[in-house]
Amino acid sequence: MLDYSQLITLEYTTTRRARHRRVVHQRRSTSPGSAASLLAASLLAASLLALGNPHEWSIIVTGSEELIRQARTKTEGGLPGFPRRRGAVIACIDSRIQPELILGGTPGDYHVIRNAGGLVTDDAVRSLMVSQFHGTNQVIVMMHTDCGAMAYPATREKQRLEAETGERITFAIHDFTDLETELRRGVDLLRSTRLLSHRDRIKGTIYDVDTLRLRTLFE
Repeated sequence: MLDYSQLITLEYTTTRRARHRRVVHQRRSTSPGSAASLLAASLLAASLLALGNPHEWSIIVTGSEELIRQARTKTEGGLPGFPRRRGAVIACIDSRIQPELILGGTPGDYHVIRNAGGLVTDDAVRSLMVSQFHGTNQVIVMMHTDCGAMAYPATREKQRLEAETGERITFAIHDFTDLETELRRGVDLLRSTRLLSHRDRIKGTIYDVDTLRLRTLFE
């Protein structure tokens, strides 16, 4: 039986002399399932890494390279085709956002539908239709602070691109400047559409990239 001794430490420098460490995951287990836990913790550490200057942060993973390789092989090759928690998440493309880890799970727990902003769009609804056809029965809309999509001038860019290219943008595109207002719009849209068979378990959340906390605003 393999011994998965796992210690992942996020290390950062605040001054030239002081160096601080934050342990984001520590577990000792002989269970093969701990391999998935190791990979999940590695992804979490990577998301935390994005919060700081890459020259000031580093990730330390103790344990042999062989254990890490085995952990990666076991998880990447053995993920389920159907999400374990029977849910779907609409989330942003931002690389700091790892929905399954934020929700306390591991890769394979949810169907994850991504777009810029984590918006409820026509295509997001289409993906949810397919997801629910295959058995999911809950939806989480996950937006986040410091979202680059909020700074994107969608209407102006649509006009510019259509003028420069001569092509008409037929998909819906709109500006938004307030997270809670846009989140409510998306949740209300999902709850009102009859295209989804499961509309009673729809939750609207906002993830704070600074505090690493998830707030539920609508459920």
